[in-house]
Amino acid sequence: MRIVLLSLLSLAFLSGCATNAPTPSAVAPSESETELGAILRVGRLNQVETGVFAGGQPTVSEIEYLAQQGVLHVINLRPIEEQPFAEQAVVEGAGMRYYSIPVASAADLTVDNALQLAALLDEFGHEGVAVHCASGNRVGALVAIAAAEMGASEDDAIEKGKEWGLTRLETKAREVIEVE
Repeated sequence: MRIVLLSLLSLAFLSGCATNAPTPSAVAPSESETELGAILRVGRLNQVETGVFAGGQPTVSEIEYLAQQGVLHVINLRPIEEQPFAEQAVVEGAGMRYYSIPVASAADLTVDNALQLAALLDEFGHEGVAVHCASGNRVGALVAIAAAEMGASEDDAIEKGKEWGLTRLETKAREVIEVE
């Protein structure tokens, strides 16, 4: 039922029926096209799996829009000192649950943090989740580390990390993967 609702809401939005919501841009569907018909981008967040958005810091209106689309969980990797607004209050005010895994620097790119993120994504990823840092780089690094911990080769893990936003932290992610 939720997928049907998400599909209808997404189609209505793409056809210009939505108001007061940020305009996501449609990206050409990949070979593994999602059930929504296309992979959507909301601000700096990309839909990386059905109902799972990952990337950079969303705005207040983008958080509200994600809630309207059925996203139920937001995972923030930014430490409190780095947050541009009271995100937890905004998320909870929009009816979603808020989770924090503070990753302040490359030193916080640990197996423990990666597995904590993976556990949260496994627990409710198909319920609708948005995970972010400032740019998506830390998200991708933790996803890569978790993928390697779960048995992916280093190159496959890094590729998955790049799909989730990994860029400049690739060297650090590889270092963590190699140590484990």
